[in-house]
Amino acid sequence: NGKVFVFGTETGGSRIYAFDAVTLKMLFKTALIPSAQIESAIMYHDGYIYAGSYNANGEFACFDTEDTDPQNTDEEKTAKWSYNVGADAGQGILWDGSEFVGDAVIFGTAAGKLISLNRFTGAEIDVLSKPKGEDAGFTTTPYYYEKNNMLYVSMAESNSGVIAVPMNSDGSFDDDNILMYKNSGGIKSSVVIYNDRVYVCGGGGHGGGNAPFTVLDANTLEEIYTIPDLISKGSAVLTTAYATKENNQQVYLYITPYKPAGTYPDRPSQLYI
Repeated sequence: NGKVFVFGTETGGSRIYAFDAVTLKMLFKTALIPSAQIESAIMYHDGYIYAGSYNANGEFACFDTEDTDPQNTDEEKTAKWSYNVGADAGQGILWDGSEFVGDAVIFGTAAGKLISLNRFTGAEIDVLSKPKGEDAGFTTTPYYYEKNNMLYVSMAESNSGVIAVPMNSDGSFDDDNILMYKNSGGIKSSVVIYNDRVYVCGGGGHGGGNAPFTVLDANTLEEIYTIPDLISKGSAVLTTAYATKENNQQVYLYITPYKPAGTYPDRPSQLYI
């Protein structure tokens, strides 16, 4: 809607600032989101923005994006609602964004909870802990694949891999029919899904392990193939822009490596396609 959103930290938490996308004139700022700094993505959906703060007792907050006082560039918006992730959230909301399924907004915590809230009121719909009995940290953005009504999210820390959770019509999780793919650990990449295939990067330091780049069947989470030497903590970017009838509707994935090769100062890097 013609706005740019960015967060800034200050004592006691963070704010989100809105700017005009053409002029970069400041339009408004949000009230303080308490706890540590925002480390989630700022997600826009249908007139609202959503973001969450780092650490135990972090807050996941929702703000409307209407500039109600165009003459006041220092206008402060109060949250439509906020949700405290609790003292047991570990590092809280770390790196991940949120996904939207009907009237639900869904995000994860680093200590292993997948949380579904009403996106208008913040009312708790469902919380999924220990999927299939496994400890799983969530530090990536969930992905809803409407074609088969499944929500996919990659797992970090000791139990690494990808889970696929069927969604109920009220935004709750179908706990009894979860699919899980496990590998050797260290996925910090969000999944990308196209044409019934799940693409996810793995590996890298700072919480990363030896997981390879992996391609899975979206309907079964069975492994189709891996590329062990492709180590990344970034998410793959997929484009269909160059697909034609002549090239059999070929699509492209773009991936950045975890780190450059070699030793400083001679450290070349690359982009994988």
